[in-house]
Amino acid sequence: MIKSYAETFATKFLIAVINFVVVAFTVKYMGVSARGEISIFIANITILILFSNLLGGSAIAFYNNKINNAYLVVVSIIGVLIINLIGLVVFKIFEYGLIFHLFFLSILGGIYNSLQMLLIGKENTRMYNFSLLLPPLFLVVCLAFFYFSIGSVSIKLYLFGLYIANFASICFVFFNVKHQFIKFYFATEKKSLKKTISFSFKSGISNVLQFFNYRLSFYILFYFSGNASVGLLSVIIAVVEGIWIICNSISVNLYSKLLNEKNIFTKQQLTKKAFRLSIWLSAAAAIFILLIPNSFYIFIFGKELDQPKIYFLLLTPGIIFIAFSKVIEHYFSSNGILSVNFIKSVIGLICTLIFSFIFIKYAGIKGACVAYTVTYFFIFIWYFYKYNQVNKLRARDFILQKSDFQIE
Repeated sequence: MIKSYAETFATKFLIAVINFVVVAFTVKYMGVSARGEISIFIANITILILFSNLLGGSAIAFYNNKINNAYLVVVSIIGVLIINLIGLVVFKIFEYGLIFHLFFLSILGGIYNSLQMLLIGKENTRMYNFSLLLPPLFLVVCLAFFYFSIGSVSIKLYLFGLYIANFASICFVFFNVKHQFIKFYFATEKKSLKKTISFSFKSGISNVLQFFNYRLSFYILFYFSGNASVGLLSVIIAVVEGIWIICNSISVNLYSKLLNEKNIFTKQQLTKKAFRLSIWLSAAAAIFILLIPNSFYIFIFGKELDQPKIYFLLLTPGIIFIAFSKVIEHYFSSNGILSVNFIKSVIGLICTLIFSFIFIKYAGIKGACVAYTVTYFFIFIWYFYKYNQVNKLRARDFILQKSDFQIE
């Protein structure tokens, strides 16, 4: 199991490095204000993709061995088109400036996400990890090409890079899953439509709420302080989310294994091993980031990011809380117990709304960091309570064991 974790971690680490380079590049050569505008744009795309998943999404992975895969993907893509058409109208009402780019890039992102779910469902984590690497890799190559050939980079060129990255990634993944589209029986799968949408809606609504737990502070900070502050916060979050590759890598692999594991005892053991590794490795990564001098971050991102370690220190407890919560979230998802994750998302959203408005109004970016940590603490409490009901937790369950690092 540790081998699959290591492979996923290596891929996600590389993704984090590439995203780190993209963030640093855009801040340094486009400015924090442009970085803030890009962050809001990417957040809007993510919102539309998450809503698209309400009509397919995770159901592709969950039902991959029960329902025709081609049928699941077709339903999901129809959902992508419906949601994006609704989104087009909504953003048009609010007179969003990049509305058509938002519409087409969200469609591409939704289709790509649907194809990726086929890889998860078949426990093809290696190819899935590689598929995650493709979009940021193509994007950074495009940005480098624009900069060295034209001598500058703009938001317009950044968007053009996103088009190339998404389209190229879709072509690659489709080539690797096309054999799953050989048979498509609409008539025989018609009865499965209700089941598919029901599962994807229950799972997807939790993901929508969870996204707002992570990114609502961007919109609140924009309301109080504008694009520049959002740009700085996005830099801080980019560094911190580099640590999250640990818990994300572990939880995705765990989810894939639990979907195909029938023995309850084995599931519990795999889960405990997963959250132990997640917590302690994340803590080690957080300490490493705190040991890096401020001068390094200022050199990479510019003088506008002053005293960054203060922000990282405020976020460190939240990193540990998330390291546990991510694993338990995937445990309940793999068992089809979606109500626990839904309630978690509601708790997170309520906490984010309350604490973000309170702390951001009076403390700006530092307030946003505090709001994140407090929110993640309440989410941690919820998951600890629910998992403890299923399988009693003891202090030794949180202590690393030699067998946790056994290569399988």
